[in-house]
Amino acid sequence: MKLERLCQMLTIIRQNRIETTEEDRIPEKVWEYLKGEGKKVLDIGCGKSKLAGALGMDCNPRSDADIIGDLEIYPYLFPDQAFDEVRAVSVIEHLDNILMTMEELHRITKTKGILKITVPFFASRYFHTDFTHKHSFGSRSFDYFDSSEQLSRYEYSSCKFRKLKVEYEPLPNIYRRDIERPLVWLANRKKDFYENYLAYYFPMHDIYFELEVLR
Repeated sequence: MKLERLCQMLTIIRQNRIETTEEDRIPEKVWEYLKGEGKKVLDIGCGKSKLAGALGMDCNPRSDADIIGDLEIYPYLFPDQAFDEVRAVSVIEHLDNILMTMEELHRITKTKGILKITVPFFASRYFHTDFTHKHSFGSRSFDYFDSSEQLSRYEYSSCKFRKLKVEYEPLPNIYRRDIERPLVWLANRKKDFYENYLAYYFPMHDIYFELEVLR
């Protein structure tokens, strides 16, 4: 009897999965936003500083997010190729699966759309200070997704991006010092030299990426 009941429950679960469409899975707020006019921007991990005009997603119900959801539950609550731009400021470093996250961001961003990602630089003391940080990054961390870069030969993923911009970001109070500005300028133009020889003498705070979605 118990086995028969279990089989019935499994049948119901399978039927529910089949009957659940993408439109049912995705929150109404998302569809309302996407039906509106203008550029479609998603701000993931927006916290209390959601970008004006963007749709925000965060796991914290006390945030300014429109959609409360866990970024480590896949797939995300958005349709394919929905956004012109996705912004991720100080969020990806907190997630376990960077590869899966990048594949999801690729899925929900339009072809030629832009990802704007800010993450902690590997030499930053603040990367090590925050115990919720799981990953740090260097200037070549996303080369695995760019077919023009040597690291793409490892073929970790089928999703592809083109690097448009990679820039180090120092702490604001450091950048205001005129004596530091030439060093920031040099680091951004000689990234390999900087990371190999100077990174721990003059550590940057964050690193900013702009990636174009390719298909």
